[in-house]
Amino acid sequence: MGIFAALVLTAILIFSTRPLILFLDGERRLSPVVLACLSFALGWVVLYLLVFVVGRFSLDAKVLAAAITVLGFAALWGLRTVPWAAVETGIAAAVQFVRRNPLTASLALVPAAMVLSGVVQGLAPPNDYDSLMYHLSIPKLDVELGRIVEPWQRALPHGFFPQMTGNIYRLFLGLGVETAIQPFNGIVAALTALLCLDMARKCQMSVRLQIVAVTAYVACRVVVWEMATPEVEIPLAFFTVLAVLLLWTWSETPRPGLALLLGLVLGAGSLVKFHGFVVAAIVGIGMIMVVARHIRLASSLAWAAGGGLAVITPHLVVSYLISGNPLYPMFNHLFTPGGADYFAGTAAAYGIGRDPLSLLATPWALSVQPMQHFDGMVLGSPYFLALAPLGLLFGRRQARLPVLWAPVLAYYVVWFYALSQQVRFLMPILPVLAVWTAMGVEALLAACGRNRLLHAVTALMLTVMAANQGLFVAIYAALRLPPALGLTSAVDFHSKTPTMTGAFYQPCLWLRDNLAPTERVLALVTPYSYYCPQAAGITLVFPGEEKSWNVTGAPPPLGRDAFIDKMAAANVRWIMYPTAFENRRNDSGVPVLIPVDMSEHRLGRYLQDVVATLQPVRTDAFLAIYDARDVLRLLQNQR
Repeated sequence: MGIFAALVLTAILIFSTRPLILFLDGERRLSPVVLACLSFALGWVVLYLLVFVVGRFSLDAKVLAAAITVLGFAALWGLRTVPWAAVETGIAAAVQFVRRNPLTASLALVPAAMVLSGVVQGLAPPNDYDSLMYHLSIPKLDVELGRIVEPWQRALPHGFFPQMTGNIYRLFLGLGVETAIQPFNGIVAALTALLCLDMARKCQMSVRLQIVAVTAYVACRVVVWEMATPEVEIPLAFFTVLAVLLLWTWSETPRPGLALLLGLVLGAGSLVKFHGFVVAAIVGIGMIMVVARHIRLASSLAWAAGGGLAVITPHLVVSYLISGNPLYPMFNHLFTPGGADYFAGTAAAYGIGRDPLSLLATPWALSVQPMQHFDGMVLGSPYFLALAPLGLLFGRRQARLPVLWAPVLAYYVVWFYALSQQVRFLMPILPVLAVWTAMGVEALLAACGRNRLLHAVTALMLTVMAANQGLFVAIYAALRLPPALGLTSAVDFHSKTPTMTGAFYQPCLWLRDNLAPTERVLALVTPYSYYCPQAAGITLVFPGEEKSWNVTGAPPPLGRDAFIDKMAAANVRWIMYPTAFENRRNDSGVPVLIPVDMSEHRLGRYLQDVVATLQPVRTDAFLAIYDARDVLRLLQNQR
């Protein structure tokens, strides 16, 4: 049901805005792949805005069904614009190609199988840290409350990030098909792979090299991982590579309609993740450089800027109204006097340095030594490091065009100096690196000439890297396919699949079954998992304190007596108390359990000594659940 629902929504999005795109692309400069992906992207924008507006009044299933029905009628109209005769001709040509080139067709099965596996793996229970903490839990909170609200009570700035993907999750959750969420992300990965294929085609690569490029992208470990999760880097990569292809097309045929479409895509990417603003700025500078040589094209800048602003303005306005900062929670300290810089510490947590020498050395470090300085073995085998530079330097002329290398280089420099140096944040440029990697293979084989020994050594090197990467692909399939296909239970999956500090699956289900409608959960654990009852959760702040942390980055002082009174007034029934956390920042990546010290925690400092005298009602590796009535009684006796 989940995959079917995701496919239905995909079809609706692909056809819903097709007539508009055909109108704006009057000269039919867009390839069929870009046209389909662009229609999907703009249909997504329309759906985002529908949920953005109606969701603030109601997330009732009937309301959401009405919203998707509106898009459905638009999709039916879009179907009328499909040149079915051309589609039939294309299918016949593809069948003929397969018959004439069975080996090449067989090679195409490799990335196709990876993508199909990733989509199916999405049926496994969500297990990644960020999704449990906010990608899924914040939309679930809204659905439980019945409408979209600002999640001040979570005391979590991440909950205020743009919601291009979050509104899709609200739609699926509200309609009761939450199993469609992760397969939908897998479909986005498939569309990104098609755009990578189209970029390779535009670089005039052979069909086999196009397949190599797509395989290099979908086999990357972080893509394999995120393909079956609700993480947002794959959608950002989708909008980024679509924007680069549109920029390329516009630079060849600079028409206002294409500029408007480019602006809409850049605006949508900015609503996936704030890093999309970086992409928009880089592409915008690229447009300015083209306009500087042809001043008559200046109107295109206005069309692109207008399209981008039309998409992002609703989010910016709401963000400003609730916080005084259109980009909240970013730059909070600049907009709020004395306010906290929420992400000040993230820059120092990753990387080998910020000096010019480190700028040059970082590609080696993140490819060869990722466990020590970065966010883990994100890429896998270092084939990007070995082959992409060869493709850029010695590949075909089209791959060396500024429209490709300039955005990649600019994004890398911004990532290095201004962003948190997490390797997964480089995902927007991976499709281009994959194209260069395929060209690197071609350049390497060409350099071997007719020397059989060199060919043998090259083949051995490529085989070792491919086999190594295949292990990563196989491991994720082995972990997620059994629960996705119903061969193992969710309980078994979560107990055997590591995630940072745990998913708290069983404790959360236990709380759901043992919590009355008016009772609350005091959760001192991180994350407050998606599997837990969201509306009942109290994390760092009590009712009445929700917005206090916005000013200083920390809630107001809370004395012991006030804590006892607030806990009693909130009708807290259970307490989720952390006992340990994992540290994986070591040479082997093997998790090390470290006991939790709650003596400095705003609420935990009043509970640490008390819970030490009580028997928890439930435990797992990372937490213990205590009866809040027993805790409150002991606290009141100690007054």
